[in-house]
Amino acid sequence: MSEKLLPCPFCDCSAKMIVDQFGHDETCCIISCVNCHGRISVYDADENDAKERAINIWNNRVYPPEISEAINHSIARKPMHQRNLFGEIKLGDCPACTAPVNEEFRFCGDCGQKLDWSE
Repeated sequence: MSEKLLPCPFCDCSAKMIVDQFGHDETCCIISCVNCHGRISVYDADENDAKERAINIWNNRVYPPEISEAINHSIARKPMHQRNLFGEIKLGDCPACTAPVNEEFRFCGDCGQKLDWSE
């Protein structure tokens, strides 16, 4: 079992694991972000199974489609079909929705895609 925890999916900070016993027959394993306190909890009769399942869930997160879309839009992508208008301003098309954008835009006004105008 690997005990290495991936960074928090919300703020990219480190995480810690807390193991607690409930009575004689149940273990709770909590993995929590040290910054934003995002967390998961796993309960199991066996402490090692609880730890392994918690690490697996924390490190292999599956997001609902709307969250996956938001994460993808937050990663800067280069606009398509870049061209210059009168040699002064760069124009292009949003790589996510193809809406027209210019180099003054950090994000697409139509879909929110983060844009990367670097060379």
